[in-house]
Order: sequence, then structure tokens, then C-alpha cells
Amino acid sequence: MFVHMRFQNRLAPERYDQFLAAGWFRGASMLYRMDVMCIDGAVNSVVNVRLPVGGFVCSKRQRKLISRVERRLHVAVRPAPPVPDEAHEALYAAHRGRFRGHVHATLHDFFTAGQEEVAFETWEVGIYDGDVLVGMSYFDAGGTALASLLAAFHPDYAAYSLGTYTMLREVAHAQATGRTLYYPGYILDHSSMFDYKLRLGAMEFLGRDRVWHPYALFAPEATAGAAVERATAALEARLRQAGIGYRRWLYPGFALGHLARWEGRFVRLPLFLELGADGCGTACIGFLPEPGCFECLRMAPSPESAHWVNYELAEEFRDDRVYWPHLMEVVFLDADAADLAAAVEWARSWCAGSDALPLLPSPLPCD
Repeated sequence: MFVHMRFQNRLAPERYDQFLAAGWFRGASMLYRMDVMCIDGAVNSVVNVRLPVGGFVCSKRQRKLISRVERRLHVAVRPAPPVPDEAHEALYAAHRGRFRGHVHATLHDFFTAGQEEVAFETWEVGIYDGDVLVGMSYFDAGGTALASLLAAFHPDYAAYSLGTYTMLREVAHAQATGRTLYYPGYILDHSSMFDYKLRLGAMEFLGRDRVWHPYALFAPEATAGAAVERATAALEARLRQAGIGYRRWLYPGFALGHLARWEGRFVRLPLFLELGADGCGTACIGFLPEPGCFECLRMAPSPESAHWVNYELAEEFRDDRVYWPHLMEVVFLDADAADLAAAVEWARSWCAGSDALPLLPSPLPCD
């Protein structure tokens, strides 16, 4: 299983430190851990990073950035109010299109998702031009660590690199309050818009062994996302050779299928190959890095999608040529294929079924 979620009504700061060190993130009143995500048209591994702040010193460039911001703008670091005001909600709404993945409709929803009792001590960095809020970030305080949650800024102030600036202010707050670790969130296992976090300082990353290592040792080919992409590419090649039609889909809703409460009900494949449809539903195959096998199943849209999904999709996920648009339930799990040959044989057998409507095979690529 590479998705975990826990709802927290109470959480001691020292216990929060332990969750952060184990790779968990905070979302609303929930803690979650996710090894992969569908983004940028591929399955990517989520790479937790953190900065030891004990010996951290700002670089010359960072000091210049701080000076440039603070000469022009007013900055306040303070406990976050329980309910964001109109100015903060407006800035969140203006920035919301830049967020990736599943997006909450309001800033208040981001922090609570309908649960008014929140177990976290949250602080805010507010940046003002006169009386106008132009940038903000939020972070949680643990016992010996701080965890960044989100940052937003007005597009007219992009030249000030406020996302980097707020991280530096959060690190400064960690040092001033005797914390030793700063968690800026995650990056991906390939170059992405999140890489600015790595410029902060000498980062550590959480490996698949659940041990923190210097980021210089990071190997993107060893991640769960890379394993999914390799296995799927091999399956695609074999299906083409066998003349079996398919269509490749990314499935952002896969996380629900990994929750123990609904084990076996929802599709849990972040990437699958659709083969076609029969009387039992749509047939597909996908690879799970844990336990390291292909899953062969038939699926159908969940009749209760509106009940399970209470967030907005990022604009990227609205591309229905790449991302499967519906929340899917498992109708029939045919097999866990232990290897590539078994997965291809299942596809061949399914396509030979009398009532199957398989997709037409794609032409073989030219050499």
C-alpha cells in the first residue's frame, strides 16, 4: 500500500514530529502519506524533503532577496486565525489555479474540510503592500520541527520571489524558536515546478527504506513512480506485439482505493491500460509497485462519486485525453498477474471472450 490517511482530533507536538519524520503531510484535519501522484502527464513519486536548520545560514543571494522584500513590503509572522478573513480568501482564490492535484474550494476548506476542530498549531506569514495583502504562507509548529503548508501571492509581485521568501521566514522562525528541522513539503522524482525548494539549502530526502538521506544520494530511477512507468511501458510494448488494442490512462482518483476502510471497492491503480468493455464493465491492467505485480480487473463508474469527492480538480486533470475523468469501482478483480507474461496472457484471454468489445490495436511503431 502506498497511500495512508489518518484523521486527527488531537495531536501532541512531539507526535506530529514523528509523523513528519515518517513522511506524513497535513491536509485539513487529516494526516496523509502518498508515495506517488498523477501529475505532468505521468506517474511521479512524491519525494519528501527536509532542511536541518541548526547550522543553516542564508546565502548572499537569499540575503539580497530578504532585503529587497523587506525594503518595500511589510511582513508579519503570527498565529493563524481560526477563520481566514476576506483578504486571505481572495488571495487564495486568485492563486488557486496554480495549485496542483486536488484543490479545495476555499482557504477555510483547505484547513478544515468541514471539521471545525483542528489538532494543529498553525502560523501565518503575511506580506503587505501598505494595507493590501499581497502574499501569505502557512506552517504548522511541532515540537522540534516546522512544516510548511501552502504559499500564495499576487501575480503582480512575482518578481519578489515571495514563495522563496516565505520559506526563508519560516526557517528563521524555526531557528528563533529552537526547532531543528524544517519540512517544506515535497518535490517530484523528475524536474518540476517544486524544485525551487531544493535551492533553500542542504536538503535531506526520505528514501523508500523510510530513512532520511542527503539529497545528493537521491536516485530517481529507484522510486515507486519510476517502477510503475517502467512496468507499464514494458506491458505496452508486449500488447502491441500481440496485436492487442489499449489506451493509456492516468487515474488521479487512485488514492481512495488504498484506504483500508474501502479496501477492494475502488480502483487503486494510478496508471492503467484500458482494453475495452464487456458485460462486466471496462477491462484494464495496471502495475502496483507494492506488492510488485499487475492487477487485471473490470471496473465501472461509482454511482456515489459526488459523495466521495468533495474537492475541485486542478485544471490539468480536466484533460480527458490523459486523465480518466470518473471515480471507478472494482466490478470484478480477475487476477493479480505476477509477471508481464501473465498480464499479457490475461489480456489475450479477455479479448478472445465472445461478448468482449476490445479496443482496436494501435499500429506498431516504425523502426
